[in-house]
Amino acid sequence: MFKHKQLRQVVIQPALHLLDAYSVDAEELLIATCAIESDGGTYLVQTGLGSAKGIFQMEPITHDDLWSRFLKNNPLLKNRLLITCGYQSPPRAETLVTNLLYASMMAYVLYMSRSPHHFPAQNDINAVWIHYKKYWNTYLGKTTKEKFLNAYYHFVGGHVS
Repeated sequence: MFKHKQLRQVVIQPALHLLDAYSVDAEELLIATCAIESDGGTYLVQTGLGSAKGIFQMEPITHDDLWSRFLKNNPLLKNRLLITCGYQSPPRAETLVTNLLYASMMAYVLYMSRSPHHFPAQNDINAVWIHYKKYWNTYLGKTTKEKFLNAYYHFVGGHVS
């Protein structure tokens, strides 16, 4: 059973298309991020200490910073996000928990804000790991390559090579 198919088809692909940003590379990066961050959407709020929200476990401070810095300076992307989600103004970070399309769009925005020129090739999981670690989890994060690969393959099927 491949648990990722509905999330891809019903949430991530439409979110990327609504932003006019679809690519298989962006899709795979978001699937991998969801797999490691929330066990494929199992956890919608961070357990234990921490305040991360949604299937991508984005910190509220990161969410708010994307709106106040990156999206403020990217009016086309900002307006597309607001219009497609039906918002008049930037929503609160708690919306990441209840609106999967919005959470997916914001995950894309985070990656765009940190690495605007490329996404790793979807068929190179090692490159996906490196990109995730550098731009999402960062050197301060606790995720290891082994944990990342195990979460990814558990979610999409297959096995760690």
